[in-house]
Amino acid sequence: MSTYSQRDPFALLVECLKKDGLTEASDKLHILRHEMAWTTGTELIGEFGQAMVSMRRVVKRGASAETKDAWRESARIVRKAWPSFWNWYFLRM
Repeated sequence: MSTYSQRDPFALLVECLKKDGLTEASDKLHILRHEMAWTTGTELIGEFGQAMVSMRRVVKRGASAETKDAWRESARIVRKAWPSFWNWYFLRM
């Protein structure tokens, strides 16, 4: 685990997904974080949350305990930034 990801749960989630062999999920989240332009941080967090919802089933089946912990922390941040996130329930791991 890199020092950067220790301070950034989203980066940790991407690293854990990749380590678990869930490269499609990790690549999608990496692109959202590093290759797209966002006007605000909460916009990024909302899009990240939507992407997490769309990949939840695949990740839940193949994720290690460390990945599930990183997922929960990332989901907590999404819920904090978007308390009315309509599908926050589906972020649960």
